[in-house]
Amino acid sequence: MRRLIAILAPFVLALAVAPAVVAASHAPAVVSVRTAPAVPGLTLSFQGRTYVTDSAGRVLIPRPRGMSVIDVRGQTGVRSRQLDADTIVRFARWFPAGAESIAALDTFRRVGWRFVDADGASVPLARVERLVVRSTTGEVHVWRTDLGRPRWLLSQRVSLIHGSPVLKPITYAVQRITVLGSDVVNDGQQKFVPEDKRAVSFKLAFFTLTVRGEDALFGSAVGTRASLELPDGSVRNLKLVHGEAVIASLPRGSYRVKLSGGLYGITQPLLLSRSQVAVVPVVTYLDVLAVGGGLLLLAIGLVLVGRPYLARRAAARIGRRSRPQAARAGRP
Repeated sequence: MRRLIAILAPFVLALAVAPAVVAASHAPAVVSVRTAPAVPGLTLSFQGRTYVTDSAGRVLIPRPRGMSVIDVRGQTGVRSRQLDADTIVRFARWFPAGAESIAALDTFRRVGWRFVDADGASVPLARVERLVVRSTTGEVHVWRTDLGRPRWLLSQRVSLIHGSPVLKPITYAVQRITVLGSDVVNDGQQKFVPEDKRAVSFKLAFFTLTVRGEDALFGSAVGTRASLELPDGSVRNLKLVHGEAVIASLPRGSYRVKLSGGLYGITQPLLLSRSQVAVVPVVTYLDVLAVGGGLLLLAIGLVLVGRPYLARRAAARIGRRSRPQAARAGRP
């Protein structure tokens, strides 16, 4: 039995290898490569030689005898290329597509941005502390410095769908923009596509705050100075004119305001989520006198109500004093 197996083994091996040999002999002597997207003038290198794609993004690479198409692709390098001032393509992966080999390229675009308030007025870059964006591919970018410098972002990626390459643009969503320690955007509300736009405007939740000091009792305008505690804990001193100060371009967030002057200033917390007027009550000396005088009169009234004879005595004394004066006034 063993002798029979030893005799038949070479024949079985020959039958197994024969189809592969026939397939290899009928395989093309070159590997047809095209780029997606089609990029002319892109350089590829294989075994020390360079090849350049034509106007349609295609190139033929000779396939050495005994080497498969997969091996050729694995040993072929694809260089990056800057197409213009704002566009770069970089090799990502190989896709087989019938008789062709597709070199899938990621496209990167250089994108710049500016910051504006609700009215469209520019917000100085120096005021922005952090910018966070997230792409549909899951990448999260965080920038804290040089926010005015354009950035290279992945703008387009290639996917193979039903055997054909499909170009898919990448979308980015703003997750957070920080000013004075407060987030001034809604997560995911503002989006942009680098493939379509190279300059983007981000709208920030900036509002106008009017601080008004009022007499706690009479409601008249009071106060000449106030302190405004910002969301990051810092304090800004305000000068009031006719009891009022207007502060524009404040980021939304939690604030605390207190007026100085008067006898007692009440610290007022406020959540700035729209342009608004913050009325801060102040207890003045006039309020104290008015309240004190009212309490004194009330106390006297209570005493007189509880002891009516005191009221009668007081009335009698006033009457006796008024009679002589009236008599003197009636004499010729």
